[in-house]
Amino acid sequence: MKPNRFEIPGSLLIERSLRREGPSPVYVAWKPHTSRLFYDQKPLLKFCKWPASTASGIALREWLSQFDDVTVQEQESVAARIKAEGFGPESHEEPNSQTRTII
Repeated sequence: MKPNRFEIPGSLLIERSLRREGPSPVYVAWKPHTSRLFYDQKPLLKFCKWPASTASGIALREWLSQFDDVTVQEQESVAARIKAEGFGPESHEEPNSQTRTII
């Protein structure tokens, strides 16, 4: 999946990406002379040090808030799919149908 970007040229760049394995989403934030990896929004906002009263702070918080509903919907759809289908294709097949005995 293509990462989502929030950028203010020369002062901040944040990429949000979803991973198949491990914690998801992952935020990679860059400020001049430093970059860090975050798994949660609160430490990310603390790293950026932009108050909510500035135009940049408002834009950053709006960008982060657009993903709140998407993450909840994705988790619910995955849970529903696992409940309906099981954990993989092996749960729907007869285990002995592809087995041969060699004597």
